[in-house]
Amino acid sequence: MLRRAVVLAFLLQTCGPASADVVFAFTQTGGTPAGAVTASGSISLSDAAFANGVSITRNQFSPLTDWAALGVTALSFTVNTLGVTLGNLVPAVFPSSYPAWSLSLSSAPSGTLSGLLDFNNTAWDLHLLLDGAASAGSFNTDFLGGGPQGECRTTGVCQFTGNFAPIPEPGGLFLLGLAMLSIAAMRWRSSRSARSG
Repeated sequence: MLRRAVVLAFLLQTCGPASADVVFAFTQTGGTPAGAVTASGSISLSDAAFANGVSITRNQFSPLTDWAALGVTALSFTVNTLGVTLGNLVPAVFPSSYPAWSLSLSSAPSGTLSGLLDFNNTAWDLHLLLDGAASAGSFNTDFLGGGPQGECRTTGVCQFTGNFAPIPEPGGLFLLGLAMLSIAAMRWRSSRSARSG
């Protein structure tokens, strides 16, 4: 038994702490009109930003933002076939004010991320409140006619609800799986030794 504990401690020590981004994912739970909108997305924070907490407010009039320096390593939201990434959140070129966007994110140290994302590129609008199980948004498009955005035209805004929560860190899952595999291997060896001896 002592040998098992030593092996397990060695494996955990040599693997060290997992170092990966902390990913918060948006999962749609409802929408109106029914079936007219499909929304998903995620925001990734660096480990340091997650550990220290964030307070970020930027918009199209902010200077070019170094998102990585602020701790935001990725952002991607898709509604129906249209999406927003960090690459879309750039300063507007004068005299145009488009794309019009604003992003506010905040979290306590090692806490849940919350915020607001508004995006309008003259062809479509996305408004998203990220607040745990109370997350919600709206979407409309200036495209006329049918297609995947047909019911979400400017004459009909589609609304959706969802959950915004962290997803398990792959490194942590790897360590857990490795520990379980090690314990299973040790049990198999000990049962095999007991049968033969």
